[in-house]
Amino acid sequence: MSGINNLQARWRKDFFSISVFFAIVCLASEVLLYSADLLFSDSFATGPSYRAAHFYLPIVVDALAILAVRTRITSKSASNGVKNAWTCVLLLVICCSEQMIHYNCGALFCLPCLAVFMSALFADERISLRLTVLGCISTLVSGFFHARSGTQSFSVLVDINIGLIILWMSYVATRLIIRYVREQFFVISNSSNREKELLYKLRLDPLMGIYNRGGMDKIIDQLISNFDESRPMSIVMIDLDHFKKINDTYGHQCGDEVLIFLADSIGEMGRKNVVPCRYGGEEVVIILKECTLKEAHEKAMTLLEQFRRKRFGFAPKSTITFSAGLAEYRDGMSADEWIKKADENLYKAKISGRNRVYPEFSFFYSISGRAQR
Repeated sequence: MSGINNLQARWRKDFFSISVFFAIVCLASEVLLYSADLLFSDSFATGPSYRAAHFYLPIVVDALAILAVRTRITSKSASNGVKNAWTCVLLLVICCSEQMIHYNCGALFCLPCLAVFMSALFADERISLRLTVLGCISTLVSGFFHARSGTQSFSVLVDINIGLIILWMSYVATRLIIRYVREQFFVISNSSNREKELLYKLRLDPLMGIYNRGGMDKIIDQLISNFDESRPMSIVMIDLDHFKKINDTYGHQCGDEVLIFLADSIGEMGRKNVVPCRYGGEEVVIILKECTLKEAHEKAMTLLEQFRRKRFGFAPKSTITFSAGLAEYRDGMSADEWIKKADENLYKAKISGRNRVYPEFSFFYSISGRAQR
């Protein structure tokens, strides 16, 4: 939901700016009308009552509304929905203020429709309904002043009727827009989720259920770009010993059983900092985040011991093992160099007799515990 909240916060800012701009435009229009009447109308009343009704009072009302709404929408305690409502009410107040000033102009009875329509931005039907009700109240009050001004009652009723009808039509149209926006968002969201799921599946090996080579490359690139020396990371490259013989002797289904068991065993190491990937064939790479070379060796040996103890149904008397090469990432290494280092150590484990993890730390570590290169 944070993405929606951020989007609405941006729209609130724009909505607020538009409302302030609209208030300024209304004031400028009043000044122009006032100036034109002074120049071209001999009977125009330019007394204090006119200026109070058309300048001073609207300016005070709009300014107080702007300050109140700005305080509310910048408050950290107010919820997102409350801030949206206050932003919409600001525009409604400015519209109703103009409507009240010119209550003898029937066309302005429809001005609150603007705020109702704009409320669709926040896709909240409750806000739209409340704005519609408030707009109707403002229209009725304006009609009351309209009637008091001496205009014919029939004309007043027509103006009020038209204003109310257009307000409610605006509300109905806004509701339809809101529903459409919500359904469209739902469709886009589902499509995005399906796309993410598909991309995720494309990065998984279908047999072992772990990342494939493409997924591994992306993860390693991300880790290298965000590398921090205070948070070491290592990889373990595993190759099953005599795997071709297993496939040739017992069949590929039995070979698949061994691969699946290997993936399950790696899964038991935990998921927080362990990222298993199928490098190709019977080779698996385990990315160990926040893990030194020595810690990686301990994890790999634990995995190897577990693998040795496993007895498969197709060969209950046979012990299936693997060889593993380790490599800790060093600042400045490329992804290829890191993987190549692990591959070289895997080769050394193979030529040393298989069924082992290389390097072996009784020879490889100094007194300080840091690896010798």
